[in-house]
Amino acid sequence: MLADGIADDWGDNYSYETIGHLKNVWNANVIRIPIHPAEWEKEPDYLAKYVDKIVDWAGQNTMYVVVGWHAHGNPVTGETEAPLYNPDLALAKSALETMVSRYKDCEWVRLDPFPNFLSGPPEPRLFSPLHLDIVKAQLCVIGQ
Repeated sequence: MLADGIADDWGDNYSYETIGHLKNVWNANVIRIPIHPAEWEKEPDYLAKYVDKIVDWAGQNTMYVVVGWHAHGNPVTGETEAPLYNPDLALAKSALETMVSRYKDCEWVRLDPFPNFLSGPPEPRLFSPLHLDIVKAQLCVIGQ
């Protein structure tokens, strides 16, 4: 998994060669890119600045990319373990719609919305509709 580009204090260490190394030396076929909501909010050109090049390089190396929206917590109550993981549902929908629209022609890209959706055991009647709402937002954009 690659570190969040903005949250990574080491700078931009990702290159075409790095992705090729993962493919050819480590025999990796998937790269997972976590995006923290608070970092997304700070950088208006987040995808262009941090994700697009990795998506392109992975495609050139016949690798899959999983872009993970790293919101942790409860989007109804706003409860989260840290501000970095802002669970705001409107923010998640907006970001995921942007990502789906941007990568709709990249067959090697998959999105992982809310991998850490709720803190504690979710109520089934609460969890399912909210999670499905996010997935539907992705599917609507894909279908356009």
